[in-house]
Amino acid sequence: MAADPFAFSSPWARPLQGRTALVTGAGRGIGKGVAQELAAAGAQVIAADLNLESARQTAASLGDAAAAALAVDVADAGSVERLVRSVTEAGLGIDILASVAGVISFGTVADLPVADWDHVMAVNARGVFLVSQAVLPVMMQAGAGSIVSISSAAGKDGVAGGSHYSSSKFAVIGFTQSLAKEVAEFGIRVNAVCPGVVPTQMIADVGAAWDMSTDQMVAEWQLIKRPQQAREIGAAVVFLTVMTSMTGQSINVDGGSVFH
Repeated sequence: MAADPFAFSSPWARPLQGRTALVTGAGRGIGKGVAQELAAAGAQVIAADLNLESARQTAASLGDAAAAALAVDVADAGSVERLVRSVTEAGLGIDILASVAGVISFGTVADLPVADWDHVMAVNARGVFLVSQAVLPVMMQAGAGSIVSISSAAGKDGVAGGSHYSSSKFAVIGFTQSLAKEVAEFGIRVNAVCPGVVPTQMIADVGAAWDMSTDQMVAEWQLIKRPQQAREIGAAVVFLTVMTSMTGQSINVDGGSVFH
């Protein structure tokens, strides 16, 4: 049988054995790829998503590595509180948090509805804050933890027609740096991953809005002329989780589109 070309985690090295990872936005796209790579590295994965059925489908794909599938609206503080309470009441720890849930829309600043700005910021920035804040007591009590949030190449190089999306992803990077300084003394590390062109529904939406194919985006924006895969982003999350000398970092996995 041919090897899975996107199984980036070594099958004989399971550095996250015995750890439990909470992944938001796990129902599809990058979130599902992150969940799969964390599971391949040995973690028990709690798949959380706004769409509970999609979270269940991801959990089913993980087999014995699935710890739970739960619903969450990361922009809603009450929903996030219920998520973390469900996890702790089930007797599970949260050693790793991967904040992946995100949304996108398009519009120039001159024409952008305030509601669009608010929605994107609520999910992409407020959501990262709320879930991180909610898991901190669990990690502080344990004296250890790893938080990895998904930003974007657009969080390092502003995108015309996507000011609200870029702003939300810049916010994730600033939040990552600030939180890393606040919680290092508790043994908690905080990092971020900045993807480029990953063939997900979000990139399909970008292509539709800008009348560009995925191949065109790759050709125009990247030095490496292929899209990234969701499990590559997951491999970067695993790397940041096991690389205990790194905190406050936002690493690019974007085919060489930005050099920040």
